[in-house]
Amino acid sequence: MQDKLITYLFSAFIILPSLLYVIGIRNDNQVTREKKIGQVEIRNLKDVFKGSEKIDTKLLKEFPGRPELMQVGFKSRIWLGAYSTPKVIHGRNSWKFTSGAHVVDYAIGQRTYDIPFWNKLISETQSFFSTLGADFYFLIAPNKHRIYPNRLPPYLENYFQFQNTPDYISHIDPNISFVNLFPVLKRAANKRGDIIYHRSGTHWNWRGGYIAAQHAIDKVRESNHFIPKLELSLESQKKGKLMDDSFEDMVAPRKERRKHSVHNSELPCPPATDSILVKRNGPTPMWDTRLIKTHSSGPRLLLIGDSFTEFNYRFYLCSFSEVLMMHHLNGRWDKKIAEQFEPDVVIYEVVERFLHQKFTNIFAPAEKKKKRRNDRK
Repeated sequence: MQDKLITYLFSAFIILPSLLYVIGIRNDNQVTREKKIGQVEIRNLKDVFKGSEKIDTKLLKEFPGRPELMQVGFKSRIWLGAYSTPKVIHGRNSWKFTSGAHVVDYAIGQRTYDIPFWNKLISETQSFFSTLGADFYFLIAPNKHRIYPNRLPPYLENYFQFQNTPDYISHIDPNISFVNLFPVLKRAANKRGDIIYHRSGTHWNWRGGYIAAQHAIDKVRESNHFIPKLELSLESQKKGKLMDDSFEDMVAPRKERRKHSVHNSELPCPPATDSILVKRNGPTPMWDTRLIKTHSSGPRLLLIGDSFTEFNYRFYLCSFSEVLMMHHLNGRWDKKIAEQFEPDVVIYEVVERFLHQKFTNIFAPAEKKKKRRNDRK
């Protein structure tokens, strides 16, 4: 009885501010913060639960009734249309895009990618793994609007032109082993009935993830012919599905996301063992460093990536005997664990929308790192 009382009490504190916000969203300009470009409206939803920030902080701690409370809060946020992503662009046919991809900013020239920085960072990363005897490959996971510009709102689509392969690709250092996913994903997206990104999420779905992994493995096989080719039927590809990615799913607690994931035994290439080497309290399981041993006869793969890698790492299990998976942590990935693993192949994936950031360069001299820390102060 006491647990239920606590659940209902806290639920009221979560739902009430949200409900009041939604009721007043059309009338209070100070709360809604609308930004218009042409005739495209982008609504900032960050303040939906501003009144309950202290309550949300309390919810991070364990207490009786917390699982039930989190589920109630999760469902209420979906019902109220409150997404965890601050800005949501509503496109054609119920497609949604996150402005975390900076769709408008890049379109009007307010943001650019610092390609010289990335050339230096990736070149040094590639050189490091070359000294370990590993083949290195760099992947960029395209933003969804790059692959599906025709799903953006009409005025945004017509006013701004998004190229299939962005100009900056031609400025990537030719000495970097770069795997260009843009044309192969665009061709797949143009096929009638072949949806390769989630309609209301930010990531590629099982189909897009498979195509990306297959293309990457084909590139690796050009210099490593003994690696098993990735060839799965559509039915087997579907088994690599992680979950139904959407802005609603992003609100779910981590346990909820794990619950909706496909079990290892149901994968197209089930692993022999799956061990967590380093557990982090990150927003997704991808933040954990994991060593997966498979039944494949292929080489050892170090897979460094982000949430896009989480959505397709399962396909790599079909072609590699061991897969060490770690999040890039904005450049702060664990070099020591990578060295101890002694990989044969390294695939480093970064989603396109992260390219505006300057990742930490763990290969920078110590004095430069110290200067950077002092500059921050």
